[in-house]
Order: sequence, then C-alpha cells, then structure tokens
Amino acid sequence: MGFEVSAAKGVAISNITLVRSYAGGAKDLDPADPFVYQGGRVTPSLSTTVKNGKGAALNMFFVVYPEAGNTAKPAVELEYVKDGHILGKGGLELPAPDASGKIPYIMSSSAETLPAGDYVIRATVKQGASTAEEKTSFKVE
Repeated sequence: MGFEVSAAKGVAISNITLVRSYAGGAKDLDPADPFVYQGGRVTPSLSTTVKNGKGAALNMFFVVYPEAGNTAKPAVELEYVKDGHILGKGGLELPAPDASGKIPYIMSSSAETLPAGDYVIRATVKQGASTAEEKTSFKVE
C-alpha cells in the first residue's frame, strides 16, 4: 500500500508565523531554511500573546508560493478580526519572487492601541483566478 503526493496547483501561502526577532546579515544561511529572509534569519515566536502599549508591534512572517506559469502578479489582502468583526483590512505590495521562485514576506504593524482580546489574522493571496487563504490566532494583553 502506498500513497502519492502531487504538487500543489495554484498559488499557495505558508502558515503565518508571529516573529520574535530578525537577524539581518546572518552568516551560514541554508537556502532551504524556510525562515531565511533577505539575507537574514527570522526567529519565530513560541508565544501567541502580544503585549500592547507604547512601542508594541505585531510582527508576522509568511511565504507566498506563486503558481508556476501564471504571469499575474500575486497580491495579499490581510484582515484583522476580533470577536467575529473585521477591525481592519488592507492590501500588501509583494516584492518579486526570489531565486527559488517564492516570496518570503515579513511585516510589522502597531499593537500600541489594540484592545486586549483574542484576534485572528486572515491572509488571502490571489494570483489571477487562483486564491489561497491562511490564518493565525493571537492574543493581545
């Protein structure tokens, strides 16, 4: 008995990871490491809790995998959802794919004034008629 895994069809997006830190100019980077970004290393956060207050930031990382052969430029729309209500949404301008064909992306948004509570961030990536969605949850204290 066996199984077959076929290549994904259409545009795809990785999990959205909260970021603890980013070290630019890191040495001995492995190009196969999914947390390599623009010559540096992303360290994921093990916590899903974000502290609000002066200078607080919500840092996230994800990778977009464009559909091979699709000439349309991928675009991402983010939604911030709290208690089932969309608090904000906006589009992201993605850079060109890297040498391996993927688009790693790190972003930061202010968490200074986010009310305490449970949140979901939903990212929808579109490339022509192809779409993919990913979401992650976090808590603000």
